[in-house]
Amino acid sequence: MGEEEQIEVPLGRRHIVERPRLTRLLDETSARVIMLVAPAGYGKTTLARQWLANRRFAWFAATSAAGDVAALAAGIAEAVSKVAGNRSSSVLNRLSGGFGLPHEPSELAELQIEELSSWPTDAWLAIDEYEWLVASGAADEYVRLLLEGSTLNLLLTSRARPTWATARKRLYGDFALVDRTLLKMDSLEARQVLEKANRPISDTLLERAAGWPAVLGLAALSPAEHISDAIPETLFEYLAEELFNKSSRLLRDTLPLLALAPRVSPQVAAAVCQQSEAEPVIHQAVEAGYVTDSDGAPSFHPLLKSFLLAKLNPTDERALGASANLISLFLQSCAWDDAFHVAQNLANPQPLLQLIETGYEPLLRSGRTATLSEWLDTARRQEIGTSLLDLIEAELLAREGRMRLAERMALYVAHNGEPSIRFRALCIAGRTAHLDNRESDCRHHFRAAEAVAHDEHERHEATWGALLSASAFRADDQLQVELAAFLEYEPRGPDDVVRACIARLIAGVSGDLANAVQDALPLMRLRSSDVDPVILTSFRHAVARSLMLLGRYEEALEVANDTLALAEATRLAFVVPHALVSRAGALLGLGLYGDARTTLAEAEERASNIGDQHNLVDVRTVRAKLAISTGEPDRATTLTDDEVFGVTDGMLGDYRATNALALACAGRTPEAERILATLDAFRLQEVRSLISATRAVLAARAGDRDAVNRELLSVKASGVVDPILIAKRGSAELSEVMEDLTLPGIGAGAMMANHPSSFANEAHALASLTKRELEVLALLRLGNTNREIAAKLVIEEVTAKVHVSHILRKLGVRSRTEAAVLAMKLASEGATPQATTSRHDSR
Repeated sequence: MGEEEQIEVPLGRRHIVERPRLTRLLDETSARVIMLVAPAGYGKTTLARQWLANRRFAWFAATSAAGDVAALAAGIAEAVSKVAGNRSSSVLNRLSGGFGLPHEPSELAELQIEELSSWPTDAWLAIDEYEWLVASGAADEYVRLLLEGSTLNLLLTSRARPTWATARKRLYGDFALVDRTLLKMDSLEARQVLEKANRPISDTLLERAAGWPAVLGLAALSPAEHISDAIPETLFEYLAEELFNKSSRLLRDTLPLLALAPRVSPQVAAAVCQQSEAEPVIHQAVEAGYVTDSDGAPSFHPLLKSFLLAKLNPTDERALGASANLISLFLQSCAWDDAFHVAQNLANPQPLLQLIETGYEPLLRSGRTATLSEWLDTARRQEIGTSLLDLIEAELLAREGRMRLAERMALYVAHNGEPSIRFRALCIAGRTAHLDNRESDCRHHFRAAEAVAHDEHERHEATWGALLSASAFRADDQLQVELAAFLEYEPRGPDDVVRACIARLIAGVSGDLANAVQDALPLMRLRSSDVDPVILTSFRHAVARSLMLLGRYEEALEVANDTLALAEATRLAFVVPHALVSRAGALLGLGLYGDARTTLAEAEERASNIGDQHNLVDVRTVRAKLAISTGEPDRATTLTDDEVFGVTDGMLGDYRATNALALACAGRTPEAERILATLDAFRLQEVRSLISATRAVLAARAGDRDAVNRELLSVKASGVVDPILIAKRGSAELSEVMEDLTLPGIGAGAMMANHPSSFANEAHALASLTKRELEVLALLRLGNTNREIAAKLVIEEVTAKVHVSHILRKLGVRSRTEAAVLAMKLASEGATPQATTSRHDSR
């Protein structure tokens, strides 16, 4: 370092040590990841800010809360939005959706990577105190995924090296590491620091400090005249003690209390001392060098903070009062992490309980389960005894998928806890039973919740919960009573309006489904910004399923694709198998068997990945219906011959009724009749229509046309025509009888796919497409978005959009779905050389 390089201490920052040697070193690196890794006191944060001063950057200061992936993702999203200029963040929308699902690092990273596509190439993201992320594991993984999927420039300061920062990656130049050997001050730098402070330079001090910036900086401030023969850590404590003892009485009394908070502000100071003393305390602390003012957010150096906190007496009334005041202050602004920071620094059970009582629901809604678990652990260590902790534990267990244990804990709270939380406990028990496919238990728990509800809002929630167990109702009038009870309540927002439509669709499956669907269709315009995505995807799935049952397959396919896109966009993994099964059902109705088979395979894989027993059984059931439709009834009986467990009564009825239909189509009449005899208790119209379809097949085989006619009229009355179409395809006898019968409304839409039509005009339009447009159309047919099409064909997204517009114009259709459906029909008729698996291909 030449003599022209001087360590400068600008006005107002005379306690900040400039490091031109190191900033030049950082200037010279070409790595997109820079790590400043050393113990506390090596000036990592200061150096990072100095180097970034003339660059575009986003700053994220990590705390213990950053170990929670949800908190980390939100913090980074807020930081980068200030540089990228994003007015809306899909990460923040995902976290604030209110549905309380846990968040996987990969899910959030995908959303963040998409947002970072607009990140300036010359901008940096800085993560300070990265060691909190290393300790978490999941948070460290989030950053690794972020780096691998984007071109983000990252500068981090940490006391520990990231787990992904391997020696191999360093060798290949994937990151630059500045460690303690480089961060420590050399002799010249150390002398300049002391000279600028007019501090006598002692060779003993320089030797004992060993280049540690924190010790040298404190030595420049401390009035100590004699340096002990000590290691740097002990020397730091000695110098800090000297500085503290020479401070004013006001500072000595107040600094340890200020150290309870994560940062210093006039509001924080006013919470721990007299209002009139707040500003003088902060001014003196900055002047004495205790506090550094970084970007208008004064804070203690970590080493000084630990030194000051050690001076607190945990039983001192003033300290306990200060911690309570600080927690109350932070709760007013919903600063949950700041409040918990105080609780961690000084054990004080009552304010901690206040934090948990106030903050646990917002944290659950945003999916911050890891943070909430940490709160509970701290409360247990402080021996806080309240059933609220058990209630929250039940919530967390449910989110982990441990439904039985969550239900048992919730019921324990309901029977032994405070009356004020019994309603919530019973709702948790009901919800877990529903997710565990035990509808009778679900209904029982929500009935009990309704009995202890405190107001109309809680009674409304309990009624909705009872409706979730619709398949447990053994009589249609019972279901209609429950629906009427739910609809009595005035909707309080879009969520309630959509829930009401879902309730009508649930009831419609046992009654007037066609009208329920017509009432629901106008709400298809709602988006996830208007309605909780969990409620919205549930609604769209119900509409898609209902349209499929009514034989309105093209509409069902469009809604199923919309549901799938929304589930993928909001990363609701548990919704995806439902949407895929609905899509497969619509494709089956359209006679596009190959596409249905492919979709079912994907649904099975997705359901297996998350242990979704309901959809695994649903996949088997739809596969059996596909086998019936392609003339393989024996295969269909094999698919539905086993006993299944862990599914709803409605799913069980559909599964067994499909088995009966397969047996009937296979000519195994006695076995089919034996299964039919076990289905009388099932009231859902889908099951009843499958029963009618099976009886129609048996009657057709017996030559009883009157009986066939009665069953078809029964199906027509319900509107649920999908089962009769499958039966017609699987039974030559029934197909022959139906050709001779005239029943308007039966299969007007549903039978369309079973009769080849003339596609001459459409085939001509398809022939006009270019090779690239045919490739785009093939991906449209699979439900791909413009972005997905662009990625798969290695073209720009805007180019994909232009190709789609040309395709719609040439085919004479108005929507992507219409184009996809037309392509599927033409492919099934062999009208294009690009045609995929024919509907007659059964393998």
